[in-house]
Amino acid sequence: MRRLTGLLLLCLLPCAFAASASDALIDLPARWAGTLEAIPAAELGGQPKDVRQTLEEGRQMAINAVQANGAAQELAEAYGQLGALYHVYLIYTHAGHCYRNAMTLDPGNFRWAYYYDELARNLGQTQAAVERLQHARSLNPDYRALDLHLANAWLDLNEPEKAKNGFEAVRTVEGLQAAALKGLGQLAFMERDYAMAIDYFNQALELQPRASSIRYPLAQALRASGDREAAKAQMAQRGVLEPRITDPQIDSLYAMKNNAAVHYVRGMKAVRSGEFEVAAKFFARGLSMEPDNIHARVSLARALYLAGNTAAAEQELRKVLMQKPDAVFALFLLGLLYDGADRHGEAMRLYQTALQYDPAHAGSNYYLGNFYYREGRYTEAGRHFAAVVTADQKHVGAHILLLASREHAGIADSALAPLLREAVAMLPEQALLTLRLAQLLALSEDPAVSDPAESLRLARALVQQQPRPPHQEALALALAANGGFKQAATIQKTLVAMALMAMPGEVERLSRVLSAYEDGQMPAANDFASLSVLPLPPLDIKGPFRNYLAVNPY
Repeated sequence: MRRLTGLLLLCLLPCAFAASASDALIDLPARWAGTLEAIPAAELGGQPKDVRQTLEEGRQMAINAVQANGAAQELAEAYGQLGALYHVYLIYTHAGHCYRNAMTLDPGNFRWAYYYDELARNLGQTQAAVERLQHARSLNPDYRALDLHLANAWLDLNEPEKAKNGFEAVRTVEGLQAAALKGLGQLAFMERDYAMAIDYFNQALELQPRASSIRYPLAQALRASGDREAAKAQMAQRGVLEPRITDPQIDSLYAMKNNAAVHYVRGMKAVRSGEFEVAAKFFARGLSMEPDNIHARVSLARALYLAGNTAAAEQELRKVLMQKPDAVFALFLLGLLYDGADRHGEAMRLYQTALQYDPAHAGSNYYLGNFYYREGRYTEAGRHFAAVVTADQKHVGAHILLLASREHAGIADSALAPLLREAVAMLPEQALLTLRLAQLLALSEDPAVSDPAESLRLARALVQQQPRPPHQEALALALAANGGFKQAATIQKTLVAMALMAMPGEVERLSRVLSAYEDGQMPAANDFASLSVLPLPPLDIKGPFRNYLAVNPY
C-alpha cells in the first residue's frame, strides 16, 4: 500500500459521443431493441478531414440500413462494414460493438467472426483471441491462416504442445511456412534444443530473407550453442520485420486504408511486450504517412519516454500541443515529464491548463493534488483528490491522499469516520485504510465515533490476514479499548522487543504505550499521532505512460 498500485486514470482520449436523438444506431427500431447494441457516434475531432468524412459516410450507410428494416443479413453487412472502418482507423470500442451486432444478425458469417478475433489480437487480449479463433474455425475450418494465428496465441499463453501441433499443421502451407518455422524454432529454443531451433530459423530465413525479426532468436540460439561469432553476425542484422503471412481476409481489412494502421498496431504490440524502442520506430513510420495523427504522436511520445529518451518524448508532446493546444492528454503527460524532472512549477501549470479544458480529468487532478499536498496546502489538495475519487472510486492513491489531506487540515473525528468507512467499503483489500479506521474507532473520544467492538473486529481481521507489527499494535489498542489491558500489554511487549532490534527510534513510543496498558489505561492519543495520518504514496511518473487506458490507443 506504500506504493501507488493499480493506477487507473481516465482514458487517453475522452470517450465523447455526439449523436442526435434521431440516430438510428442509438434509438434502435422495436424489431432490434434488446437484440442489438446501441452504437453512439465516435468523437472524430482528432481525425483528419478525409478520415472523418469516410467514417461519417460509413455510419450513415449503417443508419440507412437500420431504417430500411430489411433482412438480417443485409443489416449484418452494414454493421460489419462500419465495424471494419472503425477497426482500421483504430476506434476499437466501436468496432467491437459493430462486429458483435453483425455476428448476432448473421452468426454463420466467417468474416465478422475473424475480424472480431483480429480486434482481440490488436488489443493484446490473447485468451479472448483463442476463444474467438476457435469460434471462427467452426465456421471455416479450411482457412489455414487461422491455424497459424491460433498456434501463436497458444505460444503466447505458454501452451507449447498445442502451439507445436498448430505450427506443424501449417508448416507446409504456402504463405505460412516461414511464420510456422519461426514458431517451431521458438518452441525448440524453449526446450533447449538449440540445434533444432537454429535449423528451423535458418529454414524460415531461406524462405523470407527479409524477415529480420527471426535473426534475434537465431542469434540467441547460436550463442546458447557456443557459436558466438555467428550469433554476433545475426545480431548485426536483427530487425522488426516479421515473416509475411498469406491472409486474404486480414489483407482485405487493412486495404480499406493506408498502411499507417498496420504500423500503429505493430507499435502497440511492441509496447505490450516491453520493446519500447521498436514501438517508437513503428509509430514513427506510421506518422510519416499520417503526420497529423495526434493520437499516434502521443503513443510515439509514450514509447520514447519508456525507452529512456525523455527529451524526444517531450518534443513529440510539444508537437501535439502546437497542433491541438487543448489536447488534455498531451498536457497531462508533458506535466508528468516535468514532475519527474523536478520542474514542479511548470508541471503544475500544465495540469492546471488541462483542468481548464476538462475539470474532471483524473490524472491532472491527482498529480496537481500531489503538488499541493507536498506544499502543505491540504485544503486545495483535498479538493483535487475528491475530484479523482468522484471520477474513479477505485483509485487507491486518491482515497488515501484525500483522507490524509483532510486529517492534516484538522477534520473532526465525526467527519472523518464516515469517509474512512466509505473508503474501506470501496477498497476492502487495502489494509492501510482498514488499519486507520480501527485506530480511529479505538482512540476517538467522540462517543458518536468510538466503537471498540468494531475496532477489535477490524484489527483481528487484519492480523489474521497479515500479522505485521502495525496490525499487531492495532489489535493491542483495540483490546485495550475493550478492557483487555493484560492481553494488550502482552502484544505490546513483543512489539517493544522487536523494535529494539529493528526500529530503535520506535522503542520510546512503544514503551509509553506499554506502560499505559500495564496501568490499565488507554494510551495518550499523541502516542499515535505519527501513525494517524495516512502516509503519502510515492509519486509514480512512469505508470501513466505505461498503463494509461485509451478508447483510441493511438
